[in-house]
Amino acid sequence: MLALLLAQTVSGLFASDGIDTDGPFVDAASDAVVKWMTRLHNLGDTALLLMIALHVAAVLLHWLLHRDNLVAPMLSGRKAVDEAPPLRFAGGWRATILLATAMAAVALLSYFGN
Repeated sequence: MLALLLAQTVSGLFASDGIDTDGPFVDAASDAVVKWMTRLHNLGDTALLLMIALHVAAVLLHWLLHRDNLVAPMLSGRKAVDEAPPLRFAGGWRATILLATAMAAVALLSYFGN
């Protein structure tokens, strides 16, 4: 759903309805790109509505089958659990690789970002 939201947002920047509403970057793109992004934006609208309906149905089905209310914890941000699972830490090699990757990404962004 988050990927659909991102696609909807990006395609909306280049979409045009051909009448009175244009995205802010329509003038910077070719007609083919605007046409493709408009089609993607219109498809994304339908897909996003279907995903929202599927999400709500899944939450209701989970509530009915498992007797576990997920709506209240989503609204309050808190959910009572019997016992918290024990913490599990990643291994040293994984942490080292992730740290090196993050450092390389920051170095590349700072070098090429200027």
